[in-house]
Amino acid sequence: MIQRSPIVALVLAAGLGALPASPAWLVAPAFAQQDPQRAKALFAEAKDLHEAGKTREALGKLKEAYEAFPADGILVSIANRHLDLGEPEEAAEILSRIETRDPNLRKQVKRLQEDVEAKLAEPVTVRISADAALAKVSVDGQPARELPTTLQLPRGNHRFLFTAPGRDDVVVTRELRGTSEVTIEGSMPAPNGRFQVNVTPAGPLGDLRVFVGKRQVSLKETERSAPLSEPRELPAGRYEIRCLRGVDDFASTVIEVQPGEVAVATCAFTPPVVESDNQTWGWVSAGAGALALAGGIAFLAAYVDETERFPEPRYRIESTKPLASGLLFAGAVGFGAASYLFFTDFELLEPSEE
Repeated sequence: MIQRSPIVALVLAAGLGALPASPAWLVAPAFAQQDPQRAKALFAEAKDLHEAGKTREALGKLKEAYEAFPADGILVSIANRHLDLGEPEEAAEILSRIETRDPNLRKQVKRLQEDVEAKLAEPVTVRISADAALAKVSVDGQPARELPTTLQLPRGNHRFLFTAPGRDDVVVTRELRGTSEVTIEGSMPAPNGRFQVNVTPAGPLGDLRVFVGKRQVSLKETERSAPLSEPRELPAGRYEIRCLRGVDDFASTVIEVQPGEVAVATCAFTPPVVESDNQTWGWVSAGAGALALAGGIAFLAAYVDETERFPEPRYRIESTKPLASGLLFAGAVGFGAASYLFFTDFELLEPSEE
């Protein structure tokens, strides 16, 4: 009795029928191109890979074997590997293409179909989250749930509606398949805020150049004659605004852009140094004070000399030199005080009226 190799028996039992399919590996080659020996070798490699735990690689070898020799028996093995990989939808598609009259093969197909149907009846575990605070999700129009959450959902297409305060609603449509867990994250970018730029000391923007980080903002001609730029959109966040006038006049500030709000970036420039007349008047006052002091000393010295040369009571001296000296001393003090005020840029404040 001749014993046939199980692999060869499986291949020969399937016949040479070709199955219509869109994947390239499912398109049966012409009879002249079929290579049963190559299919046998590839089938053996697939078995070794499967036993080594390399199921995905084994699946690839089985597809190559089917390309070499299209047989329903190879499709059964392909369906088995898809089921091992947690891909019941793919296994169901492969089984739907098998039309065999071999009773043993039909039993295998029936058993596989039962296993596939059992897997397809199981729900899919879906872990749902979003990148926004206080986010919620509504699945297929059901009441919204707070995130993150984990749901058991039937296979097929589902609609996930993400909502969050201050964010635009986001809809995600996903087909659930396979037996592994599925992760869905709703990306909900915050609505843009806006910002404007002005300068201090207050005045028109003029030749101002504005940078947000390294990106320059182009100002319109109408803005250059205005004290405040037009609002411009920016994603919510923290930004450094840099302003440049001429070559060396530089100022920067940091703003916090909030969704739906307008932040104002004020570039504070150092006011230009204006030479004041105070110093001139300070030197004039100091000079006048010095002259007054010298004159007072001179008058006082002359009066003292006269009193020594013409002592009382023999002589009676009537002189205005002491009065003149006192007035000059007082003037010296006044001019000195004025000089101090001018040199220190002291501002005289008028009393407020209550």
